[in-house]
Amino acid sequence: MSNKCTLFTRWLHTLESRRNEAAVIDLQTGAVWNFAEIETLLADKPSCDTPILAQTSGIDLIINTLWAWREQVPLFPLEPNVPFALEELDGLPEGVAHIKRTSGTTGTPRLVLFSDGQIQADADQIVATMGLDQYEGNIGVISEVHSYGFSNLVLPLLLYGIPLLMCGSPLPENLRSALLKVTGSVILPGVPAMWNAWEKSGVLINAPIGLAISAGAPLSLELEKRLFSSCGIKVHNFYGSSECGGISYDNSKDVRQSSKIAGTPITGVELKVNTDGRLLVKSAAAGIGYWPLELTEEMGKGRFLTGDLAEINHVSKELRLIGRMTEVINVAGRKLSPFEVEQALMSITSIDCCVVFGVPSKVTDRVEDIVVCYNASAEIGKEELQATLKKHLKTWQIPRILWKNNKLKTSNLGKVSRSYWRQEYLSLTDRGDRPE
Repeated sequence: MSNKCTLFTRWLHTLESRRNEAAVIDLQTGAVWNFAEIETLLADKPSCDTPILAQTSGIDLIINTLWAWREQVPLFPLEPNVPFALEELDGLPEGVAHIKRTSGTTGTPRLVLFSDGQIQADADQIVATMGLDQYEGNIGVISEVHSYGFSNLVLPLLLYGIPLLMCGSPLPENLRSALLKVTGSVILPGVPAMWNAWEKSGVLINAPIGLAISAGAPLSLELEKRLFSSCGIKVHNFYGSSECGGISYDNSKDVRQSSKIAGTPITGVELKVNTDGRLLVKSAAAGIGYWPLELTEEMGKGRFLTGDLAEINHVSKELRLIGRMTEVINVAGRKLSPFEVEQALMSITSIDCCVVFGVPSKVTDRVEDIVVCYNASAEIGKEELQATLKKHLKTWQIPRILWKNNKLKTSNLGKVSRSYWRQEYLSLTDRGDRPE
């Protein structure tokens, strides 16, 4: 490691300028820690020469982060219920300051390595693009250990002094109670499932939200319209990846014209579409590579080749996401992104979440059948579902198999594992319980 940890140096600058100001506020209990008190708590941490596994949240995660920065050892924020042995990190290369774990919604979770400068770049690019330092604080309802939460909640606090207002559970009544204790205009980062629940409950009406952000999964156009119409809130879509941090951001004041629009590149990021249609990201925040170290075409030298199929308007720089290369469904030779079907389904307010995938068709020439797995808060008939889909999709894109599944739910990042539910469906088929 180098003799100077720039992340810790920046924290010291924040501490010097904001020493007696509130840093972390627990809106549930009323507990407040100022920046000087964080310094005092950090002083109790011993010397350490091994990676720090931080399976915590709130003030404990803040202290563990600073502990790793001070000791110049890798920090690995991880969900509390995920088992991990530190021995798996033996042999990490020099210069690793941070480790992320991908969500695993598109495959097996992987560990990604980052340098000090790459983590710093992600925070700087996000704050500059979104203007996070213009608001009174950041409401913390998303997971702080995931890439989205760490970059939008933890880093702005420690590097820019933007207060973290801990809210705990994202349940509407909990958020309502928390917002009543807020003075001034605040930032509320969420995921689509949260925004859906908040909109339905009416908790956002007249709320002191200066900036609303949605990431983790695509926000449906219908939900964005409802939020704008019923609450007067423009939710800004933020698109990023664990491997490279922030990618693009919808900075417009109006509702998007298409659900495919993912905004424009964030500050310092360059985008292009590869020859196979995949999005290539060039960014100072792009990680070193995966761990265990392996040679891949995806990462290295400040770049990350995503699995997302994309289009870029070279005049406006607007990015449109079409789907994922590995998830495209082949219907009699015609290619369909499951994203298109999911967006159409989410226009039905009673549907809480859904996932769409392809499975081998009994009709050979058809290749694959389209399966919809969904969970709804109210009864909805097959005819109503298909009637709605016909308003948005072509005839050949209409799913033949509609699977109501009360077990389906999103992760705390608002994502659903397509590969998992596809395998569940195929397992039912093998047992003769195919839901149709």
